[in-house]
Amino acid sequence: MTMIEDHADYLKAFGDAAAAHIASLVGQHGELTSCAFAEDAQSIWVRAALSLSGITAERRGTLVYTRRNLIVRRAGGPVDDVLSGAGLFASAVIEDLDNSWRA
Repeated sequence: MTMIEDHADYLKAFGDAAAAHIASLVGQHGELTSCAFAEDAQSIWVRAALSLSGITAERRGTLVYTRRNLIVRRAGGPVDDVLSGAGLFASAVIEDLDNSWRA
């Protein structure tokens, strides 16, 4: 059994919460296109991808933004509870995009 299978309930809740939070905040920056999980030998990562528009795309010089964060360790399990982890991840995404406006 993979780590993703072992943590399926946590990942479903995390993905739903993170996607909802990002979608509610992304506003003028663009649109959330995916929120997915991948694992390596020691951990599970979440990856969000957004299609950018307007001045954010101009300032960043790309139409795509991605961010990934470690959310589950093989040895210790989830790094944060669902709501805290999803909120921190979503906030980091939005902060990155907001900083594009400060160039």
